[in-house]
Amino acid sequence: MLRKSLSLDEASAVLMFIDLDGSAKNVKVYRAEGLPNLNRGILAHIKKHCTIEEGVFIDPYVQIFFAGLKGSTSKKKRTTCPVWDEEVVFTTRFPLPPEPIVVQVRDDDFMANKDIGTAVIPLDKISSSDEHGFLPTFGPCYVCLRDQKHPASEDVSCNGRLLMAITTDIIEKSIYTKTSVQGSFGYDVEFFLFACVQDASMIDRRLVEMKEIRFSLQMGEEGREIVDADFDDHSVTPFMVPEPMDRQYLYLPFGGNKPCMWLSGRWPEDRKRMFISNILSKMEA
Repeated sequence: MLRKSLSLDEASAVLMFIDLDGSAKNVKVYRAEGLPNLNRGILAHIKKHCTIEEGVFIDPYVQIFFAGLKGSTSKKKRTTCPVWDEEVVFTTRFPLPPEPIVVQVRDDDFMANKDIGTAVIPLDKISSSDEHGFLPTFGPCYVCLRDQKHPASEDVSCNGRLLMAITTDIIEKSIYTKTSVQGSFGYDVEFFLFACVQDASMIDRRLVEMKEIRFSLQMGEEGREIVDADFDDHSVTPFMVPEPMDRQYLYLPFGGNKPCMWLSGRWPEDRKRMFISNILSKMEA
């Protein structure tokens, strides 16, 4: 028995009920250079008389359009070389929409919101859909900002350039599970700290003469209350009277009995932050 083929409308109706994974388009906007100072016409004349500073009259910001969505960066005041270092995220579902990503640098004018320059980035130019393809990835690199009133085929000078990047992340279903910020970041782990005092010498006689000495192990608040209280514990060593080494220095006569201390407590799990620095230290050594 032959299976009946689905029509285009029936296939579209079936796809509507399929729970597809989503994707996040991360458009990173770093900075712009060489933006034109839009000081032409009657608007600039009014703007010049309404502001105290002279010279730069534009307040640029970046507006991004993708798949019917719109996002914007913050506005920078009176500059032709703004620095944003911001990210705009668009969330869509697969398959990827065919629309390109349109990036506009605009002037936040109180009389007329002007388009300084536009860059259009087609998704098919920054991705590949074959077997060994890749999701939309672009930059970081500079894109030329052109006047939207002129066709792209014409030889029109750029209205500055914008440093930006585009990355794509797969959003799996597990990302929507509710997790608290405290539970997913900076969680505490129980640690056990151990210390052994091998030797204690070169102790200034003037500081501890006729006094007893002991060592304590502290980590934050752990161990501090033990030191404040006057009783022995696993985080402190027994009191010892130093003996003279010479006329100036003293030492503690441990002999073969090395005092040990230990401490347990819960602290944030930050060990992975030291992995890279430890590797670099070993490479340098």
